[in-house]
Order: sequence, then structure tokens, then C-alpha cells
Amino acid sequence: VQRPLTVWVSQDGVESARFGIRVLERPRLEGLQIRITPPSYTGIPPFNLPQNIGDVRVPERSVLSLTVGTAGAPIAQGMLTTTSGDTLPLRLQGASGTLQWQPEASTEYSISLASTEGVASPQGVQYAVTTIADRAPQVEIRRPEQDASLSEQRTAQLAYRVVDDYAIDRAELLFHISERRFGVPAQ
Repeated sequence: VQRPLTVWVSQDGVESARFGIRVLERPRLEGLQIRITPPSYTGIPPFNLPQNIGDVRVPERSVLSLTVGTAGAPIAQGMLTTTSGDTLPLRLQGASGTLQWQPEASTEYSISLASTEGVASPQGVQYAVTTIADRAPQVEIRRPEQDASLSEQRTAQLAYRVVDDYAIDRAELLFHISERRFGVPAQ
């Protein structure tokens, strides 16, 4: 049924009351835009995904700002629902909705809409968010290769390598003198 109509039953000259059938339009998701704001420690500036791309890989602790466009019936409610159990409401304004979301772990999500008449949108597309863990920095002391003795000037040559998946802000060396051959260290 595409348009309103009136129905009744008639038999042997007797007619029932007339009933009107209204056709209610479903709301539809017409567009999806995601802006990703990675954590500042990554050094990655915020960026937008191409229109209608909902599957994402993001550093953990990233913030996703979603904007959805709708068509069809006027929207009364919109929700983002994850397979991990989160339900987040969209902030609605006219035919669009927005929300900010910081996924705690990898999950799948979908967006559902409901019209002002209470009609739900068709089953939405399932999207995936994959969070990328921040690995701990790796530190390698290259020289000295094993325990070292200090010269009389109390110096030793050090060589090291520090690697991180995003950036190194600073590195600090802490050491312990296990033997004092030249007296008590100066303060």
C-alpha cells in the first residue's frame, strides 16, 4: 500500500462502516559523516572519514563525532546501539542527528531511528569500530652491552634506542651504582 485508502465490506446490499487506512512513512538514514579525534599523545590531527563510511580503525581513547542525515518521516528519536551493550541517543535537529562517542573497546554498532508517529526505521547497517591499543615504548640499551665499570672521571659511554608506536615525549635514565671503587659519590 503506497497511499491512503478507505475500505469497507459489502454483501447483499448491506455495508459495513468505512475505515480509513493511513500510510505511514518510515524514517531512513540518508547519510553518515564521522570525524575522528585521536588522543593528543598520538600526534595525529582530527580528520573526517569519507561520506557514508562507518567502519573505522582508531587509536584507543579516540573520540568519534557522528552526524547522520535522515529522510522520510520526521524524526522523534535516534539511537546508536553497540553489540557491547551501549545505547547512545542522537541529538536531533531537523533532519539530522549528532553524537560524540568514545568507544572503550572494539565493537559493532548500528543506528536506528523512530518517527514522530512511532514508526521505526528499517534494520540499519552494522558497522565496526576497531580500537588500536597503544603499545608500551620499547627501550634498548646498546652500549654498554653488559655491566660496565666507570672510568676515573666517572663517565661511561651510553647508546640507546627508544621506539614507540606514536611518539616519544621524553626519556629518562635511572641507574644504580652497585660498587664504589672511588669513594663516596659527590653530591
